[in-house]
Amino acid sequence: MKRLVILCLAMFVLTIPSITKAESSVAYRQDIRQDKYRLENQNRDKLEQEKQQREKRERDRQQRDRVERDRQQRDRVERDRQQQDRVERDRQQRERVERDRQQRERVERDRQRDYRHQIERHRDDRGRKGRYDWSHSAYRHDRWRPIAHSSFRSIPFNWHERAGHYAPHHHFEQIHDRHWHDRFPGLRLFRWRDSSGSGFWYNGHHIVDGIMFYNDSDELVSIGFFHNKIFIMLRDDGQNYENHDEFFLSWWIHH
Repeated sequence: MKRLVILCLAMFVLTIPSITKAESSVAYRQDIRQDKYRLENQNRDKLEQEKQQREKRERDRQQRDRVERDRQQRDRVERDRQQQDRVERDRQQRERVERDRQQRERVERDRQRDYRHQIERHRDDRGRKGRYDWSHSAYRHDRWRPIAHSSFRSIPFNWHERAGHYAPHHHFEQIHDRHWHDRFPGLRLFRWRDSSGSGFWYNGHHIVDGIMFYNDSDELVSIGFFHNKIFIMLRDDGQNYENHDEFFLSWWIHH
């Protein structure tokens, strides 16, 4: 019996280190699990923080984009408004200029109409005396050939109108050339050009430049121009002539 007790005590003593070792192993595994759990929690917290930071950066970026889009939209609206204002100001300016131009043209037309009416009233009383005296030998030369039939229309001048009483688009430049004056004694000559391109028509030919002849009283008595390289002269006495003198064509080409 005593041996049995001693044997049991010995076995108990031998099992104590194993129990202690097992308990230590269990505690170690528990520590590992706790460390792993803490690490997982830390990782989750870190991932959550990074996610929140990314979301915050994205929200900030979107906010900046909205602010920039709004600014660009306001700038576009302001530029469009300024452009519309400029267009409207330009339109109003053009309208004012056009109204002023039309007003000046109306005034000029009225002035010319009144002047022409005055000329017409006086011309009826002047009769033959109002016409230029074409009896000079220079106008009876053989080179002046009468034109039997001619057609002209829309001539913007009237006989015996005074120089300088025409619309602004009629340009006049006096001719100072003795060869011209020798051929047309007693007359003052002006080179005429119509910058508007209106002019008049002669036998289907459009005339926009020519020679204007004025007497000593500064009255229009003749109009000269070229037709088919021939110098044509319309006179206030109703007679029309042509002249094949090469001087006219040569001078015309060089001027």
